[in-house]
Amino acid sequence: MTSLEILGCRLDAIDSGEATRRILDEAREGSGAQIVTLGTEMVVYAQRDARFRDIVNACELSLCDTVGLLTVARRRGARLRERVTGVELLSISARVRRRWDFRFISWAARRASQPMRPRF
Repeated sequence: MTSLEILGCRLDAIDSGEATRRILDEAREGSGAQIVTLGTEMVVYAQRDARFRDIVNACELSLCDTVGLLTVARRRGARLRERVTGVELLSISARVRRRWDFRFISWAARRASQPMRPRF
C-alpha cells in the first residue's frame, strides 16, 4: 500500500474498493482496527496537538476524506482517484452489520460539543 505524509499526518493512497477490502479483512480477522477518514481540518489540528497526530498516524488506515487532501496527494504523485469519506464507511458497515460490529467515533462531533460541556 502506498502512503504519503502531509504535514506530519500519514495518508494511505487507496480508493474505496481497496479500503472496503481492507476493512472487511480486518473484520473477518476479528482483531479490530482503528480507521480515520482524514480531513484537512484534522491535519491542521494535528499541527497543534502531537497526541492527536500520533493517534492519526497509529491508525491501521488513514483515508482521504477531503478534496484539499486529495489535491495535495495528487500533486505529490499519488494515484488517488477519489476520496473515501466517513459516509462511505457507514454504507460499508450497513452491508455487513449483521456479521460484525462497527463503531464510528466522530472527531468533528466531539470537538464541536466541547464548548457546550461546561453548561451540561
